[in-house]
Amino acid sequence: MFAVDKSARPGTKLAALSAPLLLWWPLVFGQSLLAPSTQDCPKPAAVDARVRQILGLSANAVLAEQATVERDDSSLHVTLRSPDGHVLGDRSLRADGSCSELVGVVAVVLAAWLSDVHPEFVGALPAAPPPPSPPPSPPPPATPLSSSPPSHHGALGLALGADLAGKNLAPLGALAFDWLPTRGGLGAFASASATGLHREALSTGSVQYWRWPLRLGAVLRLPLAGSALDVKAGPALGWLRLNGSGFATSSSSSALIGGGFISTRIVMTAQSFEPYAELGGVLFGSTRAFVQRGSDQVTVDLPSLELFFAIGASVRVW
Repeated sequence: MFAVDKSARPGTKLAALSAPLLLWWPLVFGQSLLAPSTQDCPKPAAVDARVRQILGLSANAVLAEQATVERDDSSLHVTLRSPDGHVLGDRSLRADGSCSELVGVVAVVLAAWLSDVHPEFVGALPAAPPPPSPPPSPPPPATPLSSSPPSHHGALGLALGADLAGKNLAPLGALAFDWLPTRGGLGAFASASATGLHREALSTGSVQYWRWPLRLGAVLRLPLAGSALDVKAGPALGWLRLNGSGFATSSSSSALIGGGFISTRIVMTAQSFEPYAELGGVLFGSTRAFVQRGSDQVTVDLPSLELFFAIGASVRVW
């Protein structure tokens, strides 16, 4: 309950005569009736109701403490006393703001003091509202998917050179397809070669032949500064073609023969066009040609090793 104290404190008589510049009233909690008061800002009934709201107390709850609030032009003086007159709290507040704001300020101060002397009120205090949640951060910008460069690429190559078998040198042409690592490592290859005729002379006439090999195998690419070294190896399958020349009766014969292949190639690496120089050899199995002379048969052993050198270029096809 609020009551207006009509006695003035020393030094405040002039202000008490000039109401509403000064207000001094006792506030007694626990009573439903409020003493009449001419002061409207802040209203005693509003302060009483706000304190009870903060503490979670009904209008009929009894409190024996007494509160007084004095107001002049610029301040509010709030005091809370126990039933025996002992001061429980005393504070001066700035009288800035609207009447509703002053009601809230005074009620918060009084509720805090009352909760100190009445611990049971602490559990009744309403929970503080949770802090506002921060606005959701915008999702990170989508990272465009970057395709990693392929580990291998396919290249089609063409080369020209020379093929040496025994003491015979013949022109050579080669077509190759390579599946090569982009930087360095293992790949694969397939190639086919064609050569001019080699000749093995006899006392009368001669034997002419070629062995056009088809080569398959693995390639090891070793990257160098601005270039690469390719080492190739694998099996070879040759088409042997024999012709007799200078005999009364000449004939020809064909057969497939097997062998092995190894070569090294120095490549000037680039984005799509790669010139190269290649040196290698094909080792075939022992090959012998028979020449019929009347009732006699003359044999000719063909060289097993063919060496070649070629210069060419390859173009990436994917």
